[in-house]
Amino acid sequence: MQTVNVTCGRCGRLMAVGQEFLGQQVRCPHCQEVVITPTPEAGPADAPPVANMADITITPPPVEPDSIFSPPEADGEDILVSPSSPQVVIPSEPVVPSSGDPWPSFAVAGPVEGPPSAVPAPEPVPESVPTFTEQPPPAPALAPTVALTPSAPDEPAAAPGAPAEPAADAAQVVIPPSLPRRAGSGGWVIALVIIPLISYSVLATIAVMILYTRQQQQSHPLEMIPDIEGDNKGAKRQRTPATVKMPRVDEPLPPRLCVGLGQTIRVGDLEVTPTRVELRKVWIATEGYRVVEQMPDESLVLHLHLRNVSADVVFKPLDRCFDRQWKEGKSAGVRAPYTYLELLQDGRRFYGGPIPWAPAGSRNPPPRETVILKEKDREIRQNYGKELGPGEEMDTFLCTDHLDQVARALEAYHGPLRWRVHLRRGLVVVRDRDVSATAVIGVDFTDQDIQRPRAAAPG
Repeated sequence: MQTVNVTCGRCGRLMAVGQEFLGQQVRCPHCQEVVITPTPEAGPADAPPVANMADITITPPPVEPDSIFSPPEADGEDILVSPSSPQVVIPSEPVVPSSGDPWPSFAVAGPVEGPPSAVPAPEPVPESVPTFTEQPPPAPALAPTVALTPSAPDEPAAAPGAPAEPAADAAQVVIPPSLPRRAGSGGWVIALVIIPLISYSVLATIAVMILYTRQQQQSHPLEMIPDIEGDNKGAKRQRTPATVKMPRVDEPLPPRLCVGLGQTIRVGDLEVTPTRVELRKVWIATEGYRVVEQMPDESLVLHLHLRNVSADVVFKPLDRCFDRQWKEGKSAGVRAPYTYLELLQDGRRFYGGPIPWAPAGSRNPPPRETVILKEKDREIRQNYGKELGPGEEMDTFLCTDHLDQVARALEAYHGPLRWRVHLRRGLVVVRDRDVSATAVIGVDFTDQDIQRPRAAAPG
């Protein structure tokens, strides 16, 4: 197609016009105004008419300075420049060209992105106006689509200096949106890789510090020799005396701590079996002396069989403190012992036994005495100092003080009795430590269970 450079009557700039459009109305690519091109002075008179709805597709040369599709030069009004750069607009609705536009349309077609419904189908052009379509070289797959459509002839010209407003027929560039970034793609990396690495590093550091500290704390064998030799005792920690709240002497006994004659009860590491109760006279021996003195009045005697049922605990079940001599109103300022005989019907109590006791360090401690029962062929001692090892057994007894005259009190009493017995029970765990402990059990019987001495035969 041969073109002729024609000066626009409105803006005075050059534009390339096909020879067949000379003398007709065309739209200036610069000012977008409709002007009438001058009549050709000479031209091919015998040019065959263009067929109705003819579509001619041509490929422009790489550089054509006189074409309206050529890029603009840097400077100079005398050089042919292309139309002003199209305005980039993201259309909200597809652009549909007007079917009544009698003027030629110039379109640059490129690859269309998106669904086919986003590109409107071209409407038919009147037969009287030929259409020129120019196909540029293929663009990249993601190149935008640029559509250039001249405005309608009756569109008013824009005021000089006023900003251009995008119209429906304005040049539009459709840019496909970029691919969305996948949200949260790095979360699993942090959970599976970063956190375990941080935890491992922290634990490894702690382990190294512990090993280093242990190496520093290792001592030489001569720094810690066991203190098992010599006459003097080893070092000990001085502890502040703690106030221990002792239970009341008359605290009620639960049924699980009560046992009858001939029955066995276990408290901690100690197993106790009361065998019999009898009225008889007892002897008292003073340690360091050969004198054994018989008490003038009868005492009530409770016989016991004791057994250590532990696997590795050694202890002494009896103690002079547990059944010490105590008189109400005479032992002022001293707590009554937990061992006592109680007549349940009238509430009378007989505390302790016949042996006086004082704590270590007292100014005038009483002599250490022991109660003895004499049989025909043997003597039975209380054995306060006997130690029971695991599985060992012993026979012992408790008795009332002859000064209490229990035998006289039992002559007019008929009913149940309970003898509370205070014994050492072995070890208990208190705050993760083994502590020696004692317990109180109740031996229940009646006046009918008491064995009395036979009356001497007359003569």
